[in-house]
Amino acid sequence: MRRKVIFLILYFSIMSFVYSNYKMKDNTIFFNDIAVYRKNHFGVMVPADIKSFKIINDRYAKDRYTVYFMGEEIRDSDLETFEVVGRGISKDKNSVYKYWTKLNDLDIPLDIPTVKVFNEKNIDYLNTYLKDKNGIYYSGSEAMMTFLRKLDIVDEKTFQELEKGYAKDKDRIYYKGKEIKNADMKTFRIMKEDENENRYYSEDKNNIYYEGRKIKNADMKTFEILNPYWYSKDRNRVYYDGEVINDIDVNSMEIIDREYIRDKNNVYHYDKRLEGRDAKTFEKINSYYTKDRNNVYYDDKKIENAVAGTFEIIDSYYAKDENRIYYEGEVIKNADVNTFKIIKSHYTKDKNNVYCRTGIIEGADSDTFEIVNIDKELTRDKNNEYSYCKKVDDE
Repeated sequence: MRRKVIFLILYFSIMSFVYSNYKMKDNTIFFNDIAVYRKNHFGVMVPADIKSFKIINDRYAKDRYTVYFMGEEIRDSDLETFEVVGRGISKDKNSVYKYWTKLNDLDIPLDIPTVKVFNEKNIDYLNTYLKDKNGIYYSGSEAMMTFLRKLDIVDEKTFQELEKGYAKDKDRIYYKGKEIKNADMKTFRIMKEDENENRYYSEDKNNIYYEGRKIKNADMKTFEILNPYWYSKDRNRVYYDGEVINDIDVNSMEIIDREYIRDKNNVYHYDKRLEGRDAKTFEKINSYYTKDRNNVYYDDKKIENAVAGTFEIIDSYYAKDENRIYYEGEVIKNADVNTFKIIKSHYTKDKNNVYCRTGIIEGADSDTFEIVNIDKELTRDKNNEYSYCKKVDDE
């Protein structure tokens, strides 16, 4: 989880060109308001050593024990031989790293002494082309996992990195280390940026490409990139991630939000048509609930007997209509709509009962029930103590 948070900070700091420094506060080192920790010899997470802590640059730092990238430990790094190569790549005598991941562990051997990056001053850390004496490579991330890809066929003498994952040599165009098959070198161009300054679309005189893949049968004269970028269209078709959305009416198609689109007849979740939706009245209520004039849905599943006309959100997971209370689309049986309240997180109550998600906490007193420690699921009332929604005595 911690590394996912750090990865998101990395992504958004690069996208917004915000460069955050390491800072010390209350005898603790922070990066972007997150305390910097390392794992000691016993496997216990301990704070970075303040006395020996040194900043290498805006993202890298070290203490007497280890090296850090954006506050996250580069484990097993060798302090004496460690050096920053550039654009998220670093190395020591034993390994090459992208952020904090050992690229040597990704089944593609690298010649450590000769590793260099292309365009060292380029601020794009997410898309990195690098080389050693044996070849040229691309390193990127998918689903928050770092990968390394070797370019199988490439003319090293004429190779040059372009931008946003694109590169070329005298014979080929590449996107994220993969050749864009049959791209016309003379007319190839990268198309406009999205809101995060990524460039997923490209074109030449013959074709339009999405993430390096040809969009089949696209009409080049009328092709249009929509917002969000994974949708596009031409006079004949609508596309999601470069693939045709079947049977959608191009002329009446409109984007509802980042997940949902519709035409005059149907509603679609990304590229999947949702059966039984009233296209005219369909709306997204929050991240989980949607509705039309007839029905309410949670995670695209119909909530049986929900009253669309009076349905409203209480908070992210809880909702109500004139008759019932719902948690994650499931009815909380016997809950009183008029007196229902959220205590905290998945604990709720009404005048009669206390609830844990959709179930009644048996014997709990609604008036005096309180949270003791939400992380440990400890609660109590005037009569009993509870652990994970059950009386302690019952366990």
